[in-house]
Amino acid sequence: MRAVVSSVSRNGLTTRKGDEGNYRRAGRRRGDHPSASPNNQVIHLVGGWAVERECCPLGEAENPDHRSMREEAPDTEGKQDDHGTTADHRGACEADARQSVDGSAVTAGRRRPSLSTCRHGLPLPDKRRGGMDRGERSRQHRVMTGESMPPLGVRLTVDVQAREGARGTTYYARVRWTHPVTHHREGVKRTHGSLEEARAWVERLEGAARTGVDAGEPLADYVARLGDRWARGIDPASTLDPYSAGLRKRVLPALGHLPVSMMTAGLIDRAIDQWEAAYGRSTVKNTIAALVLVLDEAVRDGLLVRNPAKDRARRRIVGRSVLPMAAPESPRDFALPDVRTLSRLVEEAVQRGGHQTWGDCVMILATTALRISEVAGLQVGDVDLLRGLVTVRRQTYPGRGGLATKETKGRRRRPLPIIEPLRATLERLTVAKARDARLLVGPRGGVITTASLRDATGWDELVNDLGLAGLVRHGLRHTALTWMADAGVELHLLQRVAGHQDPAVTSRYLHPDHQAVLDVGVAYSRWWAQSGPNSSALRLVEDGPVAG
Repeated sequence: MRAVVSSVSRNGLTTRKGDEGNYRRAGRRRGDHPSASPNNQVIHLVGGWAVERECCPLGEAENPDHRSMREEAPDTEGKQDDHGTTADHRGACEADARQSVDGSAVTAGRRRPSLSTCRHGLPLPDKRRGGMDRGERSRQHRVMTGESMPPLGVRLTVDVQAREGARGTTYYARVRWTHPVTHHREGVKRTHGSLEEARAWVERLEGAARTGVDAGEPLADYVARLGDRWARGIDPASTLDPYSAGLRKRVLPALGHLPVSMMTAGLIDRAIDQWEAAYGRSTVKNTIAALVLVLDEAVRDGLLVRNPAKDRARRRIVGRSVLPMAAPESPRDFALPDVRTLSRLVEEAVQRGGHQTWGDCVMILATTALRISEVAGLQVGDVDLLRGLVTVRRQTYPGRGGLATKETKGRRRRPLPIIEPLRATLERLTVAKARDARLLVGPRGGVITTASLRDATGWDELVNDLGLAGLVRHGLRHTALTWMADAGVELHLLQRVAGHQDPAVTSRYLHPDHQAVLDVGVAYSRWWAQSGPNSSALRLVEDGPVAG
C-alpha cells in the first residue's frame, strides 16, 4: 500500500509524493513503451516524486503544448523510432518530461537532478547519478565542496589523516562544526598533497572562524564582501565616484587576484609604477587613496598587521607630469610669480572667454585663497563690504546625480578679508541682487566649475601662451596663500584663511623666498658684529685638551 503525502494538479501535471521504494521506472511499471500504458501515461521518478503526464494518443489532435514543444526540434519531425512512434510524439513527451522535472518542487531553486535516458530517449532521474531529495543534496553539496566557511566564533573539530595510494601519500583533512542557529553538524573536507598544505588549509579555516574573514581569499573577493564599508568615511557625493573608479579600473585588475595576506609595500610600489606611466596625477592619487582605505579594513579584520599602502615609497612625481623639470617641492612652486602676471591672466581670461565672469573668477581665486567650489557656493549675503569680510559657508560642485551643495571641505565656516584690489569687483557683483542669489554665475546664469572655466577660456593654451605651462586652476589658491605668507601672515592665521585642519599642510606655504633668506643673513651678521667682540673667544677642540 503506497501512502501518498500530497497531490497537486497543475496544467494537467500531477505530482504525488510517497515512499520512494514503492516507485519504479516508468518503463518497468507501465510497460516498455508509453503507448502500452493505460491512458498513455508517462511516469518519472524525481527525488521521490512521481510525475505523471498524459500523452496524446496517436492520430488524435495534438495538444497545443505539444505543438510548441515540437517546434523547438524541427529536425526530428516525421521520423519514427524502433517502436513505430513518430518523433513528433516522442519529442513532445521529452519536452513534457523536462517540464515535469524543471517544474517540480524538488528542483525549485536548486540544481537540476542528474537524469539518465530511457530506451525512448526520455530523461529519467537516476538515484546513482544524483537523483536525491533536496535535503540530502544540500547536505552533500555543503560537505563535499570546499566553498563553505565556518560561521564566526564556532568551535572547530579537525581531523587530518595520511592515506597511501597509487600516487603516493596524500593527506585527507576534515574540519567540522556545529552551526550556531540550526545546530546541524556541518563541515568541509579536502585532500592535500602534503601535510604542510593540509595544516595551512586548516589554519585558514580556523582564522575564518576566529575573525569572520578568510586570510587566503583574493583581494577582489574581499572587496566584494566588504561592500561599501571601506567608503563609509568619504563623501558619497564627490569623493566616492573617483575612488570607486580607481578601485574598480586599476586596483582590482592589478592586484585583485592576489590574497590579501600577500599584500606588501613592494607589490604596491610596482603597481603604482605602472599607474604613473599611464594616468595623470589626480587619477593616481585617487587610486592609491581607495587602496589605502580597503587595506585599512584588512588591518581591522586582522588580515594584515600594518597597512602596506601607507609604507609605499615616497615619490616626487605622482602620475604623468606635464612639466619637464622635477616635480615641485612645495605648493609655492605652483603660484604666480607676481601681481603683473595675475593682471595679464585676468585680461586674457576675459578676452578668450568672451565674458567678464571668467576674469572675475580668476581674480577672486587669486586674492581670497578660495577653492573654486567655494566660489561657486558664495551668495550675495556672504559678502560684508562694510566690515570688509567674506564668510565662506558652503561649496557647490558637480557630484553624483548633478550639482551638489554642502558644507566646506573643513566643515566649518571661516571669514576672509577683502583686500582693496578685490573690493571693486565685489561691489559690482553684489549691486541690486538678492541676498540669497549666487555671487558669481556663468554667462548664461549657470554654476561655474573648474571644467567650465577651463573649457570657456581654453585654459591650457592660455597659460602656455603666457609662459605659465603647467598652471592649473587650483594654482590660483596657492598663489593667494603664498603671497599672504610672504606678507608676514602668521601660521595660525594663515591656517584659518586656508581652512586647513593640519597646520603642517599650511606650513608648506611658509618657505621663505630668496630675499627673506638674504634678510636673515643680514640680521644674523648684524647680531654677530654687535655681540662678537664682547663674547668669549671661540675655542678649537682637538684630540685632547681644549686649545685657545
